[in-house]
Amino acid sequence: MERALSSKFISVIVNWRNPDRTIGYWQLAGQQHPKFKYKLAAECCFFLTLGASVIETIVSSIFYTLSLPLDFITLNKPLDFAAKWLKSSSFSILWSIGNLYFNLFYPVLIKEEDMSRAYAFGS
Repeated sequence: MERALSSKFISVIVNWRNPDRTIGYWQLAGQQHPKFKYKLAAECCFFLTLGASVIETIVSSIFYTLSLPLDFITLNKPLDFAAKWLKSSSFSILWSIGNLYFNLFYPVLIKEEDMSRAYAFGS
């Protein structure tokens, strides 16, 4: 799946912030919380990615709208890419908001967008 730039940036932040640098699950027995300085830096970065995700969602929705007429001319490639990009960037908004909260209380955050999406939507 194509991922938005903001989604990739969130994965980098979470990988840096997690104490053992693993994908991890939120509650593992005996898992220690990362140092406060990592949480504080991650909190600032998640706030920045929230803004970047909003901007990227606006840009990807414009690209999606502009690629609609191309759907009749080509083999759906621009439209498919735009749809996946829009889906990923709009989820990055929710993921950033969730990480702003969960960063403070959980020792390990989910690193991958697919895993986070499955957890958020229960599938």
